[in-house]
Amino acid sequence: MLHDATLDGRAEPRTTPTCVVDNQPAHDAYLRWGSQTMGQIKHAPASPLYDAMVLILRR
Repeated sequence: MLHDATLDGRAEPRTTPTCVVDNQPAHDAYLRWGSQTMGQIKHAPASPLYDAMVLILRR
């Protein structure tokens, strides 16, 4: 419910969540909520590796 409430009414057509690669519960939740994995990124040289995802909010 919190996920939906945070995104409800947003003007942007999509959002790009990221989660640490080893965080399987978060990754699975994003997939259940409709996100798709696009690839992997690092936010900074010393940061962990993240799954970069996209969720289409409206078409």
